[in-house]
Amino acid sequence: LESILKGLMKLGPKEVLGINLEGGTILTSSRGGLSPSSDDSEIEKVFNRLVDLGINMLFIIGGDGTHRGAYRISKFASDPKKNKRNWKIAIAGVPKTIDNDMGVIDTS
Repeated sequence: LESILKGLMKLGPKEVLGINLEGGTILTSSRGGLSPSSDDSEIEKVFNRLVDLGINMLFIIGGDGTHRGAYRISKFASDPKKNKRNWKIAIAGVPKTIDNDMGVIDTS
């Protein structure tokens, strides 16, 4: 979620040409999402950045911290007292783990 504040990158055919031949990722990554102790002002910063960018669908890929952060953004957006800009956003989470700790899945 930190990447939302830092900046976004275009992923068109030109930008992704040949990345399959390299190791690692061209995407930004960070360790977890928002701090569990972060207050609403941090959530509001991320939410306002999404609004300013015109993003009304957010797909997140990550572990517990990233999903907790996305959940907090969705709660912020659904609270009329906090969402003063009345912006509607759909958030979808895709779990990513190297710990093989997802129930009902043999390998993750």
